[in-house]
Amino acid sequence: MHKGSGLATDELTDLSRGANDDVMVTDIKRRGEKMMMSMNVYDQRDIQTGERRARKQNWHRAIRQGGDTIIAGDMNAHS
Repeated sequence: MHKGSGLATDELTDLSRGANDDVMVTDIKRRGEKMMMSMNVYDQRDIQTGERRARKQNWHRAIRQGGDTIIAGDMNAHS
């Protein structure tokens, strides 16, 4: 975040637990007040186990947190 923007971020690791680095959930705040939540998703299949860790994300709980939510990521049609 730009220092003069008045914006700050807090990573919500409790909401991405189990998805390892495949999901990152961040609150975006201005002057301490939550403006929105950002969820960055990379749903890559694990080469050794075939597991898709992003599917372990508690999506219902994360989206229910309230407020505006942006979900973005590397989402390929073949995935």
